[in-house]
Amino acid sequence: MSILLKTKKTIDFSAIKVYNIAAFCWLKLSKHMSEDPKNKQTKDNEWLRRGLMMFAESSGWIAIPVVGGLFLGRWLDEKQGTDPLYFLSITGLAFIISCIGIGITGVKYMKQIDEEYQSKKKISNESQKEGK
Repeated sequence: MSILLKTKKTIDFSAIKVYNIAAFCWLKLSKHMSEDPKNKQTKDNEWLRRGLMMFAESSGWIAIPVVGGLFLGRWLDEKQGTDPLYFLSITGLAFIISCIGIGITGVKYMKQIDEEYQSKKKISNESQKEGK
């Protein structure tokens, strides 16, 4: 799907379709993942919820800076008459921002998973000591 602009250029919206599909899947699956801790289904689907959250956050770090940088660079190049200068530099900067954001997100989730692992390990060690 594309839109023909007044300048006879087209904008491709295929990336937006991917994020709409991801949002649709999130909405369909989120009703199965209520926050009720007594619900067994919530405990079983915790890995799915965490995976979808990582996917959504990482996709956001890819889509927003890069797509925004592409449009901003193209617009500035057309306005200033410097054909690939702004487009390439802003796209490169957006790529660097995306990499840093994805790295920060990955570290955040790794720390969270490590904390949960350490707490489960501590609980199992305490229960083994009480059983002796």
